[in-house]
Amino acid sequence: MQIMPNVTVSGAPEALRQMISILMENAVKYAPEGGALTIELTAHRKAAVLSIRNTAAEKMEEKDLPHVFDRFYRTDTSRNSQTGGHGIGLSIAKAITNAHDGSITASTTDGSDFCVTVTLPQA
Repeated sequence: MQIMPNVTVSGAPEALRQMISILMENAVKYAPEGGALTIELTAHRKAAVLSIRNTAAEKMEEKDLPHVFDRFYRTDTSRNSQTGGHGIGLSIAKAITNAHDGSITASTTDGSDFCVTVTLPQA
């Protein structure tokens, strides 16, 4: 975990907590047992940048990344029975991020990891 001190944002505290909770739960839920989870909070050009990266239990495909924030989208339908959930968590995180004038993206290095990065204006 790498948390830069004195990085602040303005917004609705409960909504921001919910967004972070969703991202953390998602990372833990879809990481294999013994997988890695990293969290970074940095400041970059008057923005707070939060990145949450986890080892992917199943290979992430580049073609899926643009859709992971769509409501009800699941990269693998078999995950629904294994992990539960409804496929709306990341869409809620996106809505909260957008409501705070921020952006949210998903990426993978080589398909073996999954990273969500949230950028919000600093206070």
